[in-house]
Amino acid sequence: MNHKALNPVIIPLLYLSLVLLILPFTYQAIYGLTSLLTLTVPQGVLTLISIFLGGLIALCVYDLLGDSQDFLVLLKLFKNWLKDCKQTAKRYILFLRHRHIIKPHLKKIVNDYKSTPNLLKEDWKYHCFEEVLLDYGVLMFPETNLVKHAAKKDLVYVEGYTIFNETNTSLKICSHAWMATSNPSKALDVINREPGICYFGVPFSRQWITKTLQDRKQRGEKECLIFDVGTPEGLHILKYGLPEEAILMNNK
Repeated sequence: MNHKALNPVIIPLLYLSLVLLILPFTYQAIYGLTSLLTLTVPQGVLTLISIFLGGLIALCVYDLLGDSQDFLVLLKLFKNWLKDCKQTAKRYILFLRHRHIIKPHLKKIVNDYKSTPNLLKEDWKYHCFEEVLLDYGVLMFPETNLVKHAAKKDLVYVEGYTIFNETNTSLKICSHAWMATSNPSKALDVINREPGICYFGVPFSRQWITKTLQDRKQRGEKECLIFDVGTPEGLHILKYGLPEEAILMNNK
């Protein structure tokens, strides 16, 4: 049997349906047998015996059609799928609980810049990169299956902030960079082994990022973040805003 060609969710459910189809007949057969022998058996015991026999019959039917070892493999795949669903649900609950934290954190940083006279530049469009994030940032849910998206050509580069579980009881909000799927936006964190709770950042167009990196290479500069005041691109963004060609089209 070709395991890859079978959906690990559908196949076990089909055989579960077979068990449920057989159960009424096995129950009636056992009930009739106990009545014939004038035996008094509790209904719960009859049900358990029916489930056991129904499952045994389903396995026998499957064994006639294929290899029972394949069925065990499929059950294992189904168990792993349920485990992944449980972990995804937990991550999504954490995401919903903490996704409102990042923006107030960024606004506080912006207000601190504005309240510090020596950092305030009146003729600049932005006081800090956090202000740019508030204008163009996108909230993203962490994608844990990186292998699934590794070969995709539509991934985009993102810079912004993310929330990490520093310990079981405390959270850490820090600046970060990651890759993301373009639509829908899901964060692919290739730097950290354990993904963050939620991500908020600016997805850049591939054309602009490619050109920017080429320009930096020609200038002999080291690789660093786009949102860096020590780079020509960073200063340009603070003074004049993000170039039109830098913004991902579906993020406008």
